[in-house]
Amino acid sequence: MTDNDNDQTAAPIISRDPEPFIPAEPELVPEPVAAAPAEEAPPVEAAPEPEPEPEPVEATPALIIAREPEPFVPAEPEAVAQPGAEPEPDPLRFYEYRFIRVRQNTWDEVEQAILSQGAEAVAKAGGQIYGVWAGQIGLSANQGIVVTVWADLQSAKRHGGEAIAGISAVSTSEALYMEPTTRPSDPAPPQGPGMFAHRIFEVRRDDADRFIELSDYAWPQFEYVFGTRIFALWRETGHDRAMDRLILLTRYNDHAAWEASRYWRPDPNPTATDALERFRERRAITVDTVVYTTRLATLAAG
Repeated sequence: MTDNDNDQTAAPIISRDPEPFIPAEPELVPEPVAAAPAEEAPPVEAAPEPEPEPEPVEATPALIIAREPEPFVPAEPEAVAQPGAEPEPDPLRFYEYRFIRVRQNTWDEVEQAILSQGAEAVAKAGGQIYGVWAGQIGLSANQGIVVTVWADLQSAKRHGGEAIAGISAVSTSEALYMEPTTRPSDPAPPQGPGMFAHRIFEVRRDDADRFIELSDYAWPQFEYVFGTRIFALWRETGHDRAMDRLILLTRYNDHAAWEASRYWRPDPNPTATDALERFRERRAITVDTVVYTTRLATLAAG
């Protein structure tokens, strides 16, 4: 080993300034979370102070006016419940038209018996005497006509004979059953005085409606011009024949008035032209006709 191997050269020492002191950063401490402010309670309203009571006011005495006492009105008596009302009877609209023959010279007593005891018997059975007529022209002195009216056809057939029941002077009778056409509208009995014409028509069934229409159209002028009154135009019911039978009941002042009203006169009344033309057309569809003139019977006084 050489000296060179043993010699160690010392490293030079360099003087350095000391590093400046930097203090350590302090640790971050989390800040506490502030609590939410509590909701404020609504303010409490103060109770209103009571209003002072009004001071009493002295009442002024009312003016007293003297009045007369009201009259006493008695209370109306309470209505007493009535028993159930009986139903109204059916209207009378079916007619029995009855020819009668009486024994010699007994007509006067027969008509009075029909208008008294006969009318009572008919009413008891639910019908009504419409009229009784004594024959003049076309009927014998011992013949006449009795017409009653009923609520239905069965009653007319069953009870129509009550008008002459028990009257021994009636020798024979024959009945027809009729319904009203445009007249009569009600069963009010016809009134006199005057001559009553009963005219019977035979008309084909197909022509009957036209016959009634012509009659109804002509009547107002006919009645006005000649002073007549048409009480009824009945049509026979309850049959199946090809011919219809109609019966016209008209009151005239007298027989002269009847003749003056004929359409077939050489000089017919010009003021009744429309009516008479309708009657002329009516005659054209009439198969046959006959007329009886009569006197309306009335119940003797007493």
